[in-house]
Amino acid sequence: MKKPKNKRKSKTAKKKAPGIKRIGNLDFYRKKLEALRADLLKTVQKKREEALPETEVGDEGDVASRSVARDLVFELTDNEHRLLDEVEAALRRIEKGTFGYCESCVSRIKAMRLKYMPYARYCIKCQARFERS
Repeated sequence: MKKPKNKRKSKTAKKKAPGIKRIGNLDFYRKKLEALRADLLKTVQKKREEALPETEVGDEGDVASRSVARDLVFELTDNEHRLLDEVEAALRRIEKGTFGYCESCVSRIKAMRLKYMPYARYCIKCQARFERS
């Protein structure tokens, strides 16, 4: 009788999606994403502080002007929140072992795209297809 092989996994081994090889230099992307996250958090906080200044006395024009400025700041903050969500999702993909692979077709995302947009979820072809539809 053959003995069954003891297939013990190391407790420190990271899980990765089946059939997917890890992208090299993950530390580079992790640091880049963490720096981007820190910058976005600072920017959002600064804009919130600027958008909610002490109440000043003024005429109706001043009040309307501050209201429009506040709405614009909150719109920009919403965009930054969406980007922050994308950055957080990319950091989770690094931990899961799926970073650098298209979420649609599972092909590898080009290194140049990840270099400039490390939070990219899709390859160029799939991204273009989603934008057209």
